[in-house]
Parts: sequence; structure tokens; C-alpha cells
Amino acid sequence: ANWPLELASDGTAELAVTFEPDSVGPVNGWAQIGFEGASGLLNLPITGTGVLPPQVATPTLHPEAGEGPFYWSVPVKLLVETEGAAIHYTLDGSEPDEGSTLYDGEPFDLTDGGWTTVKARAFKDGWRASDVVAGEYRVTKITVGTIEGVTVSGDSLGVSIDEEGEGHVLVISEIE
Repeated sequence: ANWPLELASDGTAELAVTFEPDSVGPVNGWAQIGFEGASGLLNLPITGTGVLPPQVATPTLHPEAGEGPFYWSVPVKLLVETEGAAIHYTLDGSEPDEGSTLYDGEPFDLTDGGWTTVKARAFKDGWRASDVVAGEYRVTKITVGTIEGVTVSGDSLGVSIDEEGEGHVLVISEIE
């Protein structure tokens, strides 16, 4: 890169170099500087300390995975404590990146029957991405078939349901 330098009246010039080290801890190296119209290069030592930028807080899932049971749907809300961070998420088990669906702040409904894996990660310019949070949610869809019969026994009510050829019995106790 070329950086024009202005010389001060005493013939000195100040040059500040900022670089992004690829490691944390002591950084030692050399910079070579050449001057227009001059031959050769000036070798300058560079010393410093590599520092990682801050990391975005890990998002949280609400409700927490494992809560439930959930019937028909579950609204999932994502939160992150780092101000200004954007949350991206996936519903297919893949790792979220900045190209994944951007969370808009409103709960989204999981409505597919069975298990869905929600993964979320938060991003902020100049910061390291958060860790990935993952949760599995099971949504149960209840289907009602043909009622085959009703029985009453003491304080229990039994309802026989034929769901596509499979007999099920629903028992309701403590009838008032």
C-alpha cells in the first residue's frame, strides 16, 4: 500500500500502522517501508499484542427446549443480551450464519408435527459471532378419528376412538 507522508519542519514524520493479528498474545514482526525516489527499503520492527474483539452473547431460546408438551404449535422467541446484535436462525439443523434467516424480534411458530431443531447465532459488526444455541422441540398434532363407543364406569368416562384402523381409548377420570 502507498501512504503519502508529510514531513514536519524538523524533518520527522509519524506513521501509525494498525493491523489485525491472526493470534492472541505477543506479536513481533517487521514492516518494510520504501520512499519514492529513494533506493532500498527501511526495515522497521513491529511489536504489539494481539487482542481478540469481544464476542457476542449466546442467544437464548424461549420456551427452553425440552419444555412442553406442545400440541399443534409452539411459539419460539429468541433473545440476545448484546445490544445491536442480529440473530440468525435455522430450522433444519444446519449451523446458522449471516445468510440464514434473520430473526425479526417476533416469535415464530413451529407447527410441523414431530421434532424440529432450532439453531441460533448472533452477529455484530466488529465483534466475534456468538456461540450457537440449539434446541429440539416436539410438536404433537392430535387427530381425532371416529368415536366407536363411550363407557362410564364409576367416576371414569372411556371414549373408544378408531383412528385409521387403530383402536385408541381415551379415559377421563374424576367426572363431576
